[in-house]
Amino acid sequence: MLVAEAIAKALLDAGVKEVFGLPGGEVLDFIDAARRAGLPFVLTRHESAASFMADVTGQITGRPGACLSTLGPGATNMITGVANAYLDRSPVVAITGQMSPEAYGDMPHQRIDLCSLYKPVTKWSVRVTPWNAAAVVPAAVSVAMRRPRGPVHLELASTVSRSEAALPGALAPEEEPPADLQESTITIEGIARRLERCSRPAVIAGINCEPAAVARPLRAFAERHGIPVLVSPKAKGIFPDDHPLYVGVATGMAADDRVLEFLEQCDVILGVGFDASEADKTWPAKAPLIWLEDAPRDRAEWRGDYLVGSIPEHLGALADSYHGAHQWTREDVARARGRIREKVSPGDAADGRVSPAAALLAIREVLPEDGVFVCDVGAHKLLAGQAWPCKTPLTFFMSNGLSSMGYGLPAAMAAKRCFPDRAVVAVLGDGGFAMMVHDLETAVRTKAGVVYVVFNDESLSLIRVVQSRRKMERYGVDFGGARWATVAEALGAGGVSVTDLDGLRDAVAKNLRTETPVVIDLPVSGAEYDRQI
Repeated sequence: MLVAEAIAKALLDAGVKEVFGLPGGEVLDFIDAARRAGLPFVLTRHESAASFMADVTGQITGRPGACLSTLGPGATNMITGVANAYLDRSPVVAITGQMSPEAYGDMPHQRIDLCSLYKPVTKWSVRVTPWNAAAVVPAAVSVAMRRPRGPVHLELASTVSRSEAALPGALAPEEEPPADLQESTITIEGIARRLERCSRPAVIAGINCEPAAVARPLRAFAERHGIPVLVSPKAKGIFPDDHPLYVGVATGMAADDRVLEFLEQCDVILGVGFDASEADKTWPAKAPLIWLEDAPRDRAEWRGDYLVGSIPEHLGALADSYHGAHQWTREDVARARGRIREKVSPGDAADGRVSPAAALLAIREVLPEDGVFVCDVGAHKLLAGQAWPCKTPLTFFMSNGLSSMGYGLPAAMAAKRCFPDRAVVAVLGDGGFAMMVHDLETAVRTKAGVVYVVFNDESLSLIRVVQSRRKMERYGVDFGGARWATVAEALGAGGVSVTDLDGLRDAVAKNLRTETPVVIDLPVSGAEYDRQI
């Protein structure tokens, strides 16, 4: 068995369904081996689209997504989505080509130490050899799936792909994956006693909550003891936002000042699957954090005590062990939730443009309850992260840890491939859409019938808001307008220009079930972001 064949077989055995990427001479042997093994290769127009698609595929399926690039610029292009998977805790196997070992020493053309490049943004970065090939992919999959989940990187030299794989393969000591880190510092009984000494506890549920396993015990714990719950953006839907104990979305979304206003009333916060990568700034709340986590971590990522193990089991045990009498009332929670929602409510449209908040609510009206919403990065992300109504896990996706513009278009494609029978809508700013518009052709070619709504305000509004807060002149944040519906049609997609909420509702509703992606160009006013952010 050749090395390329061994890798393809190991990926199939791990449950990988397809590989996203761009070819190059260095990886053609692997692509052909994957084809012969029945592992499809999906051509994208940019390597970062491939890695974003692998990220979201891993997040949805719970099995590794896979992406592929050639060496040099292909590998550097792909690293953005890999870094996103690293901070958003998605299992991904990223494979990059590399020049042959014989040429590496004296051929500087496209020579980059890719293992060193990928090491800071992966759980493990390793060079594939004929001697380790049979062992390295199963080991890499195991590392990617071990919580906290994340990406791994395989460097595959061109001549290695065509070499015979030693069977059975083995890893040299220096090639072994990293070991687990810190263990628990507190017990269930210790957490219960800490909570009982506090009068205003709260829960923040985060990215490391497995939706199918955690949603029910989390709700049971909160309801049994009347404890208010916040969620992080990556955990939206794990606790329904129409529940009377739901407060809002923590960690840097719109109305963050009012979230902090609530957190400042708390005297202890229980982080359930909450992750340090989800905080967009130094943690502002004064209340101590106690963490319920499913995996050991680097001690530097923690503040406070933590308990490592099964989150659902810990929630059940804590529900039985805690016998406190806190001071929260349902009215307190409703008041806090109301103040947050008041700040993200639609404002008056300016200059004949549509309110972004009103546009989001209009889309929600016509998107089915099980529909999937994907949000790109920009001022609208902070608004959607707080204001988008969400009752069900795995129906809301955004880039949060890395917060990378350009995420939305490929992420929505991946969501549609994972949920082919469900409606998928993505909202993107015109800045983020422009970064990835080339891969709209990929959506057309692969029949990913996503509705893309472009919030067109001809500006990088989030940066403009920051400039305004810092009393800076508005500079370097505005660009010329583009007719995005026309651009979409040129790439083979549908294109619709609308100017009001009725037109938006109608355009979204009409295109939810088509095989061809549709781009809706919507002029929005960025003025209300100043109030919300």
